[in-house]
Amino acid sequence: MQDINLEVDLIEEVARIYGYEQIPFTLPIKSIKPALKNEKRVTERQIRNQWAAFGFNEIYTFAFLGAELLSKCGMGTNETMIEVANPISSDMAIMRQSLLPRTLETIANNERYKNTFRLFELSRVYVKKAKKVPSGPN
Repeated sequence: MQDINLEVDLIEEVARIYGYEQIPFTLPIKSIKPALKNEKRVTERQIRNQWAAFGFNEIYTFAFLGAELLSKCGMGTNETMIEVANPISSDMAIMRQSLLPRTLETIANNERYKNTFRLFELSRVYVKKAKKVPSGPN
């Protein structure tokens, strides 16, 4: 019996010999509490639904961008930007601090539809936290 290493292995063998059909089937008794309502998600869903009701389409853009796209949008790099340690390419080397650059890029890529589409994006942006400076003796 080389396949019995743990207690559960022995229990399985006993159950197999005794017969699985002989073991009564019962569900565990445990009350299930509904998940708490996440007010932030409720608000986000309401915003998304309202924009959609106005005829807008939600877009999902990459959270990564490059210095060139920032420059095209009149934005520069700064010390609060999070740089990607191993970017796929130079245009995906920085985590976005604003939704504007990728949204403008999407508009530019779909310019031929400018009279027929409306869009919005509701997503995360990323900003480096300020380092705490240790305070000296007072």
